[in-house]
Amino acid sequence: MPPRRRAGSRPGDISPEFQAALAAEVERLAGLGDSQVVVRAVNDFFAQLDFELEAVADVRQDAVRQLRQQGWTLERIAEATGLSVSRVGQISRRGGMGGHVRRFAILRD
Repeated sequence: MPPRRRAGSRPGDISPEFQAALAAEVERLAGLGDSQVVVRAVNDFFAQLDFELEAVADVRQDAVRQLRQQGWTLERIAEATGLSVSRVGQISRRGGMGGHVRRFAILRD
């Protein structure tokens, strides 16, 4: 049976390693036993995941910024990436917020 998808979602692409890590986390959370503990643990997982996803968004923002610096229009970026023009504009305007890419680059050095 194929995995369930939320209404309006589309297939994406994540690494097999990340899929395995998520599957392991699902097993861990499901195995906590007490329903109240499970709900609290899943809430905490979602809260931390939201924070961690900011770093992924920053990677995309940096790529859009680079394309804009190369003279690409919002329309050209949208056509090349599959994003809407309005979403490319939002990402472009977000510029300079967060800094997670730089934080992780520092941690890797």
